[in-house]
Amino acid sequence: MKALVIEKAADRSLQDLNFVEVLVPTSAEHEGLIKVHADGFSPVDYKIIEGVVSAWPYPHVLGLDVAGEIVSVGKKVTTWHVADWVSGHGDLTKNGCFAEYVIAPPYELVKNSSFCVSCEIATRDLCGTLTAYEAIERKANFANVNTVLVHDAAGGVGSIAIQC
Repeated sequence: MKALVIEKAADRSLQDLNFVEVLVPTSAEHEGLIKVHADGFSPVDYKIIEGVVSAWPYPHVLGLDVAGEIVSVGKKVTTWHVADWVSGHGDLTKNGCFAEYVIAPPYELVKNSSFCVSCEIATRDLCGTLTAYEAIERKANFANVNTVLVHDAAGGVGSIAIQC
């Protein structure tokens, strides 16, 4: 399969990325294999190219945000089935989704049909939505707060944050 990869640890810019042939990943018993229909390219994707992730194997497939169709599941996966349409946000330490297929554990996925959106929309909004959710629901303490000011609500994170 074709994948967009960083070929070696010394590659640290977008210009170093290359499409190469790699093996289709094999899912473990607790993972599913997804045929990728759309990827989201977020700021995280290009920023981590310049950083160092010691857990990366090389060549490393980039990409965090994916939408597609499950084509196989491991024997311990009970929440997803072949032909389910899903989107998900991956793990920085593992190979990503800028490829024709990607593996993912169930906890990284959400069913697309419940949102009635295209794969392209599903991947476009994942990073911003998760960032807004983390900031508002998990990091901030709004126990005694009645009003919150969201600066720059025209961006991806801010536009989601004002809807919470």
